Amino acid sequence: CRGMEEFISNISLVKKCQVYKSTRGYVNIDIECRTPALIVQDKENGNYSIDNEGNRIFGIQKAMRLPIVTGHITDETAQAGLKEIAGAIQGNKFWEAQIEQVHFKENGNVIMVPRVGDHIIELGKAEKVDEKLEKLYLFYKKGMNTVGWNKYSRLNIEFNDKVICTRKEK
Repeated sequence: CRGMEEFISNISLVKKCQVYKSTRGYVNIDIECRTPALIVQDKENGNYSIDNEGNRIFGIQKAMRLPIVTGHITDETAQAGLKEIAGAIQGNKFWEAQIEQVHFKENGNVIMVPRVGDHIIELGKAEKVDEKLEKLYLFYKKGMNTVGWNKYSRLNIEFNDKVICTRKEK
């Protein structure tokens, strides 16, 4: 049983695994799987998914409808920024449905592309992402529903307590 447990535990999708023999002689396998939150297209490490704890999951990205992460992705980005973003999006039905793409610029700033609305979201650094997205959610609820979802080309949520909007050029 120990060898089976080690083999299964080495699969990137598996979070926890326990293999044991029952009193009737059956082999039981209890598996807890990781839940992918983002699909990462990384030039250096290939394509993989990442869960909200920052763990890489290989081999399942084609079957999932998750936000795509592109751009300048480093090991440092994967450890800090991706974990922060995945944690903010996963489990939040609105952001899971709204965010289509996350792009890392070379300077470490993050741009998000939503599914609804003809604008981009400038996140700044991938820090305090929960707070930034909560601020944006309130703006969406109170502001965008009034003025329209296609009035602005950019929404910058990098700074505390502000949503800086750039109007579309006519």
